[in-house]
Amino acid sequence: MKEDNILEENKDNEENENIGNLEEDENSKEMEIYEIEHNLKDETVYEKSIKVILLGDSMVGKSSIIRRICNGDFQNSIQATISIEYYNYLVKVNNYIVRMQIWDTAGQEKYDSIIKNYFQSTDFAIYVYSIDDKKSFDRIKFWISNTIENNSNNDMKNILLGNKKDLSENSRKITYEEGENFAKENKFVMFKEISCKDKSQEEINNILDVFDNIAKYYYKLSKQRSSTLESESFDYEASNSIIELSKNYSKKKKEKIIKKKKCC
Repeated sequence: MKEDNILEENKDNEENENIGNLEEDENSKEMEIYEIEHNLKDETVYEKSIKVILLGDSMVGKSSIIRRICNGDFQNSIQATISIEYYNYLVKVNNYIVRMQIWDTAGQEKYDSIIKNYFQSTDFAIYVYSIDDKKSFDRIKFWISNTIENNSNNDMKNILLGNKKDLSENSRKITYEEGENFAKENKFVMFKEISCKDKSQEEINNILDVFDNIAKYYYKLSKQRSSTLESESFDYEASNSIIELSKNYSKKKKEKIIKKKKCC
């Protein structure tokens, strides 16, 4: 079974055109080489700041995901998030730095009316369920509708993560295929199964990869915009050159006529 699946991105808004999927196709001949750097200091100067929000029921592992990427550790016993908390996480892609404000939301229903006030201006929503908890998976629909209702950013991207894949297959209540199909049906840009508990480098990289690809998305977007600006600048200079040539031609033609009149 493959470990992750990149889904087709919604191409309805112009910002996403020609950017491609969050992760590049490994078979692509135009794959770019990236130098990724984590654990940058908060005071580091960044090129782009975005808002990422983690959503899902209580105890699915949202806080554990943040601890894994920010602190590099895992706690078997972790206190449930009360209302909402946020963390700064910076990723450097080549020479481009993205600061992610990662918002960790409470999963208990009693906080639903409070946390929805924080959904505004979300750039990426990461929905988390536990593969051994059917209710947490079914409730993803609730979190999606809540986010859409309370966020006016039409460019928001959605990611789906199935946590606790370290559990035995007997404990599993949601298959990989169910998660994958749900993500496809709802046009999510990424789906992965992860394990915050597994401390192998492979699995740590699997989690880091989610946020690395968000940063790479903005890096590629910045390159596309730079290329467009350069093209527009070139077109502007070219058009000015044509105007100057036209002016010079008219000037010389006028001078020639005046000279001819003087001669006669």
